[in-house]
Amino acid sequence: MEKQQEKKVKKFDIESYRILAELSQSVIFEWEIESDRIYVSDNWNLIFGSKPAADNFSSNINKVFFLYPDSHDFLTPYIEKIKKKNKFLTRHYEKFELRLRVKTGKYLWFQL
Repeated sequence: MEKQQEKKVKKFDIESYRILAELSQSVIFEWEIESDRIYVSDNWNLIFGSKPAADNFSSNINKVFFLYPDSHDFLTPYIEKIKKKNKFLTRHYEKFELRLRVKTGKYLWFQL
């Protein structure tokens, strides 16, 4: 019974994110730490082109997010910390502003 409720909650969360992304025109992604999978909203395609590979997110960060050349990468070390100590950091909120390459080839500012 608990697993069924867990699935319902997960499904609700994904649906809620999808609706929020569509209404706000935001790009939303979720990283499932234990399985190391990334899920992205449909708006991802509008901004970045094609969806990234879902598996092995932490090993493929540079294939998901194309940082502006010579910019400081706050994200990769943060992901590494989460992998090592996920109980502490999953309750800890951090905000990053990064310039990422979009499908037109331009670099735009994003908040993660």
